[in-house]
Amino acid sequence: MDTNGHEETCELGRSEAEGVRLGGPVSRFLRLIRFSHTIFALPFALGALVVAADGWPSWTILFLVIVCMVCARTAAMLFNRLIDWSLDQRNPRTATRHLLVSKRAAQVFLVLSSAGFVVAASAINRVTFILAPVALALIFFYSVTKRFTSATHFFLGMALAVAPVGAWIAATGRIDLAPVVLAAGVICWVAGFDLIYATQDYDFDRREGIRSLVVKLGVVRSLRLAQLLHLLTFAALIG
Repeated sequence: MDTNGHEETCELGRSEAEGVRLGGPVSRFLRLIRFSHTIFALPFALGALVVAADGWPSWTILFLVIVCMVCARTAAMLFNRLIDWSLDQRNPRTATRHLLVSKRAAQVFLVLSSAGFVVAASAINRVTFILAPVALALIFFYSVTKRFTSATHFFLGMALAVAPVGAWIAATGRIDLAPVVLAAGVICWVAGFDLIYATQDYDFDRREGIRSLVVKLGVVRSLRLAQLLHLLTFAALIG
């Protein structure tokens, strides 16, 4: 019996687990929700805010929009982690995520970040307050779509597209055509890069029955679709 390979695998698993636990609780929490990736949606939201305000918005509105973005994204990531808790443990790429924080802590911070989003939205204007639950429903819905549709990448795009539309409403109290066009560009952009990202999990997703366009179309055709979607993104931005 070859015990060397087994020992090396166990040692690798221990090393990964120890690496995951490096840093304090705040650092581990930020890694769980990939806080640094908040910057992906920020330019679209702030761009929409500046255009809608016809210049630099008030510092209060700017602060509240950023709080809404951070809270909404944190809630969305935590909801996704909780929904996929057992699934992530079976995926070699994500197998150590559950070691970053406890499931109970993730649940508590999900409630707190969701509440923070609603409170910040209520402080902006009446429309943002009314639409806050709708926005949360949209960003949470993405996490369950992989169970029943291959178009899950577009639902992720819709979740991020909430940011520029919400920022526009924060500045104007209404929705116009401009943020809708920008949102369409965001949907195409996000769906495109998520297709590329999903190629990493092609074998795992096929084995587990996870739905995605990568599984349905194959890697090569999915990458071609990603190229097309990014061209559509460019068209939406210059349009």
